[in-house]
Amino acid sequence: MVAIKKFRLFLVGALQPVMLWVIVTFAIAVLLFYKLGTLVSGLSQSEASAVAHSQNLQQILDNPLNAQQALLQHASVYFSHLSYFTVRAASAFLGLLAVWLFYYVLRRWYTQRVALLGTALFASSSWFLHTARLGAPFVLQLSLLLALAYGTWIKRTRSRLWPIFAAAFILCWFLYIPGFVWFALAGLFWQRKTIKGLMGQTPLPIMMTGYVLFVLLLVPLARAFILDPSLLRIFAGLPTNDLPNAVDILRNLVRIPEQLFLRGPNNPEIWLGRLPLLDVFSMAMLALGVYSYFFMRQLDRAKMLFGSLVVAALVISIGGTVNIAVITPVIYMIVAGGIALMLQQWFTIFPRNPLARAIGTSLILMAVTLTVVYYINQYFVAWPHAPATSLIFSIHI
Repeated sequence: MVAIKKFRLFLVGALQPVMLWVIVTFAIAVLLFYKLGTLVSGLSQSEASAVAHSQNLQQILDNPLNAQQALLQHASVYFSHLSYFTVRAASAFLGLLAVWLFYYVLRRWYTQRVALLGTALFASSSWFLHTARLGAPFVLQLSLLLALAYGTWIKRTRSRLWPIFAAAFILCWFLYIPGFVWFALAGLFWQRKTIKGLMGQTPLPIMMTGYVLFVLLLVPLARAFILDPSLLRIFAGLPTNDLPNAVDILRNLVRIPEQLFLRGPNNPEIWLGRLPLLDVFSMAMLALGVYSYFFMRQLDRAKMLFGSLVVAALVISIGGTVNIAVITPVIYMIVAGGIALMLQQWFTIFPRNPLARAIGTSLILMAVTLTVVYYINQYFVAWPHAPATSLIFSIHI
């Protein structure tokens, strides 16, 4: 009987994480793939350009920038058929991976409760859905999550094999996204001591294999630059027209908080009207999160988030290919920090009263649920029925 009881406890302990993983993945997949091909009546110009670029492998090889999304889009269309759904499926799949990276980082920083609530806000936000459900490479702007996840994982792993390969892969991933070379350089400079120590601890055969892998992955990019040097401008994230002056850079910097808190981007392709990118609840939690991280500023997580925001703001200010979507994960991680602070303070006031603790948790859960419902209505109901949206998505296959 004791053995049977232990076996049952083992099954419960093993099944609960699996069931949670399945339920959360299904919910995220529904958000990303529901009415993916029918929510709007056609393609936008950005989607049409992406489809033209990914039609054959030779075009991707000649211009491998944003190749991650282009290759997945090519495969989606090739193995099925050209449709609005298959055009956008590649971005939705990358969005699903982004959500899991987001949850992975939060779970290592906070409790499971905070990680789930923060991930729910991030995954359902109109800001994220507009980025991840568009058949254009905008979803690659969320790739900062790779660096944040790697920075969290490297401090916990004891492997001597995978860290160097993961670093080579992430660095190559960044170099194929226009404008992300600056994030790669900033990360290498900031973590130079860690990287030096990692290289010293890695056996020579593994190091050489990592170098070879890194060089091979960059061969298509080097070839494209030789054949078409004008791609270097796009690679650096610079504007296609004239370089910005000091006034333009300052104006672009001011637009970041303006779009977050006052008026969103005037672009019906990726947003509804001029609503701010953040809702009232997220703004309040963001303020609390900033307050919380101020007192945790010596922690590596605070330095990672703050450094990412600074570099992102500078790259966005250039006015090139990197847009404000790049800071989406960072903003919602700080929002999660605000939720964690709220719960922590409530549980400090009521350390042993189960009723009070349940009320506090329920209030936060209710606020998050109402915010999620607001996000979903904004994206799935209001945005596709806006006249401006219909005008933008008017290209038919």
